[in-house]
Amino acid sequence: MIKISDLSSGSNQRERGISRREFVRRSMLLGATAPVVSVLLAACGAGESTESTGADTVADSARTTPSTSSVVDAPASTETSGGATKETLTVGWLGDLLSLDPSKMRDTLDTELGYKLYSSLVRIKTGTVDELVGDLAETWEVSPDGLEYRFSLRPTAVWQRDYGPVTAADVQYSFMRHKDESVGSLYATEAANIKDVQFEGDHTAIIIMEQPYPGFLAEFAAYRPGFIVNKKAIEDAGERYNERPVGSGPFLLEVWLPNEKVEIVRHDGFYGDPGPFKRVTYVIIPEEATIEIALEKGEIDIAYFFNPETQARVTTNPNLKSESITGPRTYYLQLNLERQPLDDVRVRQALWWAIDKDALVEGVLLGQGEATDTLLNPHVFGRLAERPYTYDPDRARQLLTEAGYPDGFKTSLLIYDTELVPELGTAIQAMWREIGVVAELIQREWAQHVEVRRSGNFDIALQPQLRLGPDQYITPLMHSSSIPYPNASRYNSPEADELIDKARITVDESERERLYHEIQRIVYRDVPVIPLVHPVFVLAFQPVIQGAVPGLITLNVTEMSVTG
Repeated sequence: MIKISDLSSGSNQRERGISRREFVRRSMLLGATAPVVSVLLAACGAGESTESTGADTVADSARTTPSTSSVVDAPASTETSGGATKETLTVGWLGDLLSLDPSKMRDTLDTELGYKLYSSLVRIKTGTVDELVGDLAETWEVSPDGLEYRFSLRPTAVWQRDYGPVTAADVQYSFMRHKDESVGSLYATEAANIKDVQFEGDHTAIIIMEQPYPGFLAEFAAYRPGFIVNKKAIEDAGERYNERPVGSGPFLLEVWLPNEKVEIVRHDGFYGDPGPFKRVTYVIIPEEATIEIALEKGEIDIAYFFNPETQARVTTNPNLKSESITGPRTYYLQLNLERQPLDDVRVRQALWWAIDKDALVEGVLLGQGEATDTLLNPHVFGRLAERPYTYDPDRARQLLTEAGYPDGFKTSLLIYDTELVPELGTAIQAMWREIGVVAELIQREWAQHVEVRRSGNFDIALQPQLRLGPDQYITPLMHSSSIPYPNASRYNSPEADELIDKARITVDESERERLYHEIQRIVYRDVPVIPLVHPVFVLAFQPVIQGAVPGLITLNVTEMSVTG
């Protein structure tokens, strides 16, 4: 019999520095089932430690409970170490960037910096997830048949680093580049529907589609592939473009020291309002609790928080201000259908039935989020709110028996070392153990996690996805053209491909919504992925900062101000 006193009370647990991960581990060793542990987690809470989650761990997230000593070293050669002024802003960020080439961007800091360094034809209005406003384009219009987009560009836009004025020819190059196989763009599938890009003079760009693409403006033009680049700058820099990217946005890159910091400085030739800051420094900090300490001490000025315990502390800290946004990200499992026994749909369905998502929300997210059976976050068009999979371990065992695995099987679960992933992975590992499935946790840092999935050398992987539109979720993760990556499941369904292709070009909203609902029901049936939860994001900052609005893990730096 399990005694709660054997596990640790909330206060003693925090004093001893026991992590949520360690709490789960000790509970399981004492014989607790997954539902019991979930209840105990929710009731007691868990502190943080540097305990590793698996034998293959590279670098654990080590979210230590904040102490009173400083743990953030001031970045070398920087003039700011926190404390926003009228000219500087210091940001704490969980992970390093991967690429500043819009054709290769795939991570949160890539995106955040992309919005600062580059311009796009249109952008998403701050505080919304679907309202478009002009950026490089002063005006635009779409033909009645949805096949032609005409943009009138600002005549005052200029490139950084003396590369001259931005022209419609740059728009042509930027968009058609994603279609060039030699570039290897991650957005080649999305760009495939672009038939041609033409220009009339320097300030009119005309984009012609093969077929209607209703999501083009929000999902392509206002997102990573829509960042406008300079052909000569890319050719001049070659393989070293990440060190010297050229955009026409409000900031330009000054310094990138991998795993340490990124510094951007104001682009004085920017056509719009660059805001009050002449310099923004992103300090790369792999541990969220360390970011919290730095924020409390004024070593940084603003940061996003994802861990529910940290969120609870920063939102109740009287010396900080905070804002939150609900559910723009989806955590999900990606199952490699080329690995046995995951090639059997009954096995994949069994794994889904065996996950108590409501317990994940209460025990891991501490109630700060919602369970989901769909990839699409609550802000996305076409989202299906159905929950066909309730927690049912008996049904899971029955399916495993039918598939020839009455005693379960061994597999592996690839996780990475930040945010909620280690905790979610540990909880899911415990839940699967209830049906005889023994999942070894293999932890990698994020860049390695991406490459392992790309290579196909994994069984099951846990990661998040945050996008603006339905096709941005569904095409990368379910369409056969996205194999081997991002469709690392190697899911290949002609039925799904046909529906995805049709939904992407359907103009009638009700029919388009019906198609996306049908696609999501195919996910329920075929289980190439298992959606899990939508968490809450919290943006916390120093009280002197005004106008900070949380978004899709981006910062509205040009719209902020500093008082005092």
